[in-house]
Amino acid sequence: MNAFHTNLIELVKQQDTKTTAKSIIKFLSQHLLLIVVLLWTPLILMQTWNVQHSCFPLVNWAGDRCPIERVTISPRELKLKVGRSRQLKADVLVKTNLTNTSSVDREVRWISSNEKIATVNAQGQVFAVAPGVVKITGVSKKDKSKSDTFDLLVEGITNVEIQPKSLVIEVGESRTLIPKVNGFGNFETAVNWSSANKDIATVGNSGLVTAIAQGETTIQAISKQDSHKYVNAKLTVSHNVIIERVIINNNEPLTNLRVGEIKTITAIVEGLGSNSEDITWSSSNSDVTIVLGHGHTAQLEAMSPGSVTITATSNQDNSKKDLIHLEVLPAIVNYITVQPQQLELDINSTAKLCSTVKGIGSIDQTIYWSSSNDQIATVNSDGFVTAISKGEVQITATSKQNFNQRATTTVKIPRGINWFAIGAGSIVTAGATVIGVPLPAALALGSATATGIHNWQAVIPFPCS
Repeated sequence: MNAFHTNLIELVKQQDTKTTAKSIIKFLSQHLLLIVVLLWTPLILMQTWNVQHSCFPLVNWAGDRCPIERVTISPRELKLKVGRSRQLKADVLVKTNLTNTSSVDREVRWISSNEKIATVNAQGQVFAVAPGVVKITGVSKKDKSKSDTFDLLVEGITNVEIQPKSLVIEVGESRTLIPKVNGFGNFETAVNWSSANKDIATVGNSGLVTAIAQGETTIQAISKQDSHKYVNAKLTVSHNVIIERVIINNNEPLTNLRVGEIKTITAIVEGLGSNSEDITWSSSNSDVTIVLGHGHTAQLEAMSPGSVTITATSNQDNSKKDLIHLEVLPAIVNYITVQPQQLELDINSTAKLCSTVKGIGSIDQTIYWSSSNDQIATVNSDGFVTAISKGEVQITATSKQNFNQRATTTVKIPRGINWFAIGAGSIVTAGATVIGVPLPAALALGSATATGIHNWQAVIPFPCS
């Protein structure tokens, strides 16, 4: 190497300017191989080391040498109080045997499914905003198909309810209001009570309201844990409250329900100082019918066949009530249709029939399909009709739950597929899709007979709404 360098310098010194260039070119051409080796050897050595150790060699023919295998978020379970924050960590595992993976992009993009409950910044700092459950996801920036998700529980109170929402009582009478504190995770259910006008009514720590004088006031229940969560109840104090009767007043007479059916009923309270919002509903048999509601409206849900009595009782005078007797019957299918009502098919073609099943209650949607002549056309359990031979056939859909409910469609098969009328490369009528093996070349040219192509099948779609 030193000799090569010395000879080159001496050559330059011995020649004049004009001949120096020619001499150098001649010298370099004589030592071209050596020059190439000197220039490329460091690059080759560097490439060799990178191929053996690095994810990103100078030249890469192998694609991604260090793919992302998975993303793992920690902690996996997390609960936060509203207003608190926590730092999350995402471990990004690289799938490789190479030793130098420091240059791999291990960053993740953080996502919150509901920023009204919790937010998360680019560094993985999560902040609890409001009570609820939210999904926090970390997605690899290098490979968006690799991610990890966990559920974050933000603990706290969502709202406070009170029953009844309004109350009418007489002077000197006492009634207890019932609070309900709703939320997520661990939270305190206790409330503080207050009366807007203690000259009209007072309220104790247990929610016991005592009427002092005639008038109206508001009773408030405030969450002890979160003073921003509260509810008001309207209180009317009357000198005389005389409840005459309770009437379950349905828009239409209700004598029976079907299993799975849901109905809404209402009731009113008549009398001096009466309050229709102060009603308690009950069911004589919750296995047959569940009744949900407090106030003048209730929702009935039929659970199983049987007899049941639904009662509406005035809380102002629990001797005043009304009731209805119901029979809960099994759910029933009472309507079936099949579309299309008429269908024309070529031999070996298939079409999908669509059924609609309606009824009362939680009905079984299962349909039994049948053909009046399997030699002409068959139908499978999914309603696919296949034409076998020329003729006319009735396809029937029968309800599994109610054999008396059925519907039919007429399928006509006037002919086989006219292969000679089909253009080159096309083998079915308009609107059909072909399922089968590739066409023989002769058929594609329009010069073949139907021999040997009976395995072809045209499937004609029918849009089911």
